[in-house]
Amino acid sequence: MMTTGAFEFDIIDMSTLEQDDDEESPAAIEIEAQFTADRIDKLIKSGYSVPDENGIPRPVRSSDIAILLRSVKGKAWRYAAALAQRGITADLPSGEGFLETPEISAALAIISIVDNPMQDIPLVAAMRSLAYGFSADELAMIRTQSHSTDYYNALLRASETNKKCADFIEEINKLRELAPDMTADRFIWHMYSVTGLLGRVGAMRDGARRRGNLIILAEYARRYEQSGYKGLFGFLTYIRSLQQRGAEPAHAPANSTSMGENEDAVRIMSIHKSKGLEFPVVILADTAKRFNNRDLSNPIVFHTELGVGVKFTDRQRRIEYPTLARLAIQGKLTSEMMAEELRLLYVAMTRAREKLIITATFKDTAKELEKLPAESGIKPAVQLLEESGSMAKWLMLALAEDIKRRYGKEAESEEAEEAEEAEEVAVAAENAENAEDAEYAKHTEGTVESINDKLITKINKNAANIGENCNANIDTDDNIVDSLVEELRERFTYVYPHSIAPELPSKLTATGMKGYYAEFESDSEAEKADFLVVKDYTAKTKQALKIKQAQHTFKRPQFIEKETGLTAAERGTVMHLTMQLIDFDKCSSRAGVEDELRRLVDSGMLTTEQSKVIEAEKIASFFAADIGKRIIQADFAKREFKFTLLSPAERFYHGGGEDKILLQGMVDCFFEENGQLTVIDFKTDYVTAETVDEKKEHYTPQLAIYSEALERITGKPVKERVIHFFSIGQSFFV
Repeated sequence: MMTTGAFEFDIIDMSTLEQDDDEESPAAIEIEAQFTADRIDKLIKSGYSVPDENGIPRPVRSSDIAILLRSVKGKAWRYAAALAQRGITADLPSGEGFLETPEISAALAIISIVDNPMQDIPLVAAMRSLAYGFSADELAMIRTQSHSTDYYNALLRASETNKKCADFIEEINKLRELAPDMTADRFIWHMYSVTGLLGRVGAMRDGARRRGNLIILAEYARRYEQSGYKGLFGFLTYIRSLQQRGAEPAHAPANSTSMGENEDAVRIMSIHKSKGLEFPVVILADTAKRFNNRDLSNPIVFHTELGVGVKFTDRQRRIEYPTLARLAIQGKLTSEMMAEELRLLYVAMTRAREKLIITATFKDTAKELEKLPAESGIKPAVQLLEESGSMAKWLMLALAEDIKRRYGKEAESEEAEEAEEAEEVAVAAENAENAEDAEYAKHTEGTVESINDKLITKINKNAANIGENCNANIDTDDNIVDSLVEELRERFTYVYPHSIAPELPSKLTATGMKGYYAEFESDSEAEKADFLVVKDYTAKTKQALKIKQAQHTFKRPQFIEKETGLTAAERGTVMHLTMQLIDFDKCSSRAGVEDELRRLVDSGMLTTEQSKVIEAEKIASFFAADIGKRIIQADFAKREFKFTLLSPAERFYHGGGEDKILLQGMVDCFFEENGQLTVIDFKTDYVTAETVDEKKEHYTPQLAIYSEALERITGKPVKERVIHFFSIGQSFFV
């Protein structure tokens, strides 16, 4: 213990324990909780003096004391239990642990089985609670009634011969009958009345607080109903979601009877919740808890300003390395985390008006003391602060001089005794050997001088040799320097030869390539085309890369189609679907096309609304033309032909090198005549005589890709490429 009146720093050493637990184990938390409770008990019993509102000294009370924790989850109840063992009341004023208290757990268990009794855990919890008082033996007996069913069915069987079980089921059934007709808060009050839960918990130790907690639960239900939500099930779902997230409901209103301002109880709260509050005595506990930096070890780290940091994976060696970006982000996140922890420590240490007690538990205090700086009175380096990892170690760095002086007295006394003994031995030896030393010096004086002379001569000789070597190698050294400079210049001016590779897409679609590189593909001058690509790469090509991403469209519901009709895009899709499904041999006349449309509607391939947008006359006109007749008479015809090919990136992007790009597409129609292919692309765009040439040029690259793909797949040449515009009923060879 280190104390200066208003400040006290207590370090708890666990090295004497047989169990191998660290500072954050349940055993360590329990030990520190017991120590804290003992310290509070001594303060109260010793009559430690604190001033009242008028500045007059009075004995400290439980309500004057607050225990602050960095995190209360899973720890606050241990401190409350340790205080309860000494007859001291504890309070969690901000709701920490509210849902885990025995009275709230019992109430929620009863509410859960009223909502659904087929839940084993809530059912057993309700039966075991104060409201019904089933013993462990009775619960085991009920289980023996049916091993193969859930617990509720076993309870039903047991109720046939056991009155206590029958009464329990009868009461739960009555509550279930009333639940649908009552608001959540009214039902909870009714449940309290039927089960007598308020009276039962009131008879327990600290009964007023327990009754207050049950009243707060009903108040939460009332506010839940007022917020617009309804029903017991909804309230129960809300509470369960809080439990799953490890959260707590908002604190009760100021007039809540859970814990009045004047009730004599030690407050246990998190440092966050203590902001703006002050207490005569504050105990800052669990300061040896390590800072939570687990996020820094995630495979990917994020920062709002610096971005994303990932690891580099060497697949051949199967090793991961942190990248520079990752190291930078980790450093920034560590600094920000440390700054936040330092702010919290400041908040915690400024909550006490009269006395501040800080406790810390270490597995081996001696090792921690060895890590403290050897020199005192020096400001700790930033690296030491970052490596400390807990508030307690920060405080130990700041108090290194005092801690070493107070905790190292025994070690210092032992060292002093050993030094004194060594000095006595040295003096005795010196006195005993003085005569021999004097005689020895006479015989060795000349020898020593001789050795020194030889040593100096040798050093001078070596220095002369070194100087000669340096003069002889000046030219050689200059050549080496020039060589190194040249090598550095080459490295620093190195340009990665595949700079375009990171910008290349992994996949392209033929549809997405329409209009792209058309301006230079149609140009007969290859050099000019190459110049255009290189010149416009940074702007035009990158923009094209972004545009050529497949956009997913979703079919609108039929009821919307009926009300608003089909959009232009939907009309185009229907036309392509029709050309895919109709029988070409029967479409030489309008009547034949209309018969085909009726067949598609009857078979469910088209809806009635879709068939109405198809202009049968335009389809019949296509098949009446020369290109349509050729399709019907062709040796072989294929529709909606899908393909996927690997193509050189250089084909589409200058500088693509040897990289490959996955090319995908779908050919509307192609047919074979005399071993040669003709490709047809159907277009439903609105065109006019003025815009048709522009549209043809726009779609030409797309058909070029189709032709190249078909030639690679079939091994047959493509002799013609045709675009047919249904809007004007004309076909064009491109």
